Amino acid sequence: MVRTVQQVTGLPIHHYVVINFAAFSKLVDAVGGVRVCNPTQRNWDDRFANLHLPANTCRVASGAGALAYVRARHIDSDFGRIGRQQAFMRALMGKIANKGNLINIPKMLSLANIVSSNITTDQYFSTGTALNVAKRMGSLSSNSIDMRTFPSFANGPSFVEAAPEAPILMRALLNDAPVLPPLGLSGQDGPSLRGLRLWVLNGTTTQGAARRAAEGLTAYGLNVVNVANAASPTGNASYLFYPTAKAKEAQLLGALLGPQVKVVQAAPASTAAVKRVLVLTVGSNFQPVGPPGFVPSTQTTVAP
Repeated sequence: MVRTVQQVTGLPIHHYVVINFAAFSKLVDAVGGVRVCNPTQRNWDDRFANLHLPANTCRVASGAGALAYVRARHIDSDFGRIGRQQAFMRALMGKIANKGNLINIPKMLSLANIVSSNITTDQYFSTGTALNVAKRMGSLSSNSIDMRTFPSFANGPSFVEAAPEAPILMRALLNDAPVLPPLGLSGQDGPSLRGLRLWVLNGTTTQGAARRAAEGLTAYGLNVVNVANAASPTGNASYLFYPTAKAKEAQLLGALLGPQVKVVQAAPASTAAVKRVLVLTVGSNFQPVGPPGFVPSTQTTVAP
């Protein structure tokens, strides 16, 4: 699984921790239960997971109830289950980091004993690493935990594909960006480049410049609906014009293309505004984006 995640995301995975169902349940019980919610307008009833939670309801779940909450898969999509798991982990970590728990030495030792005897880690996850993680727990709060979902979409009942904007989030994570772009949010909320209609125009005297740019963008899954020559040359400069309604998507595409492109709101009578498309005009200095394939990891073992 580590190799798969590295290959799909291009991110190095330094450690992993696997906790079994028994420890999960015992841990929840040890902290006095965790609050879980059904924020939707319909009841959640999954007889396979034994989850029964009325619409717009919250309750404090015991270990067994929490396990049902995070494992249920017949009440919504797999993306919905990911969202529930993230919400639950945020609540659980917040409960463990509660000041009352942190200063209660017997309670902390009990939690540590539950976890230590029921987990599997990689061979490089040393005692020192575990202690460093424990020390950092003291600064945790539910608001300081940022959880994301790999930007993707369902393609049939058994497969998902990367969304065109996935490389933007992966690049930000890889570079330890201080602020992450609004991608991969719970429930896959936020802007997406998928389905966006894009024109690519050649603002140079070089034949095929727009076609090459369009091929690179199409490889990301972008919907290039028109490739043509610009009405007038733009010299070295490249521009991305967008209608007001597509401002967030334009900023995403601008992040993908980098500083070589200036992102500009289109005039009301412009093609971009009238056709409700984004118009990329490439100048002579424009470098087409490379293939979206994330850099596969060549590691066969987990390194420290």
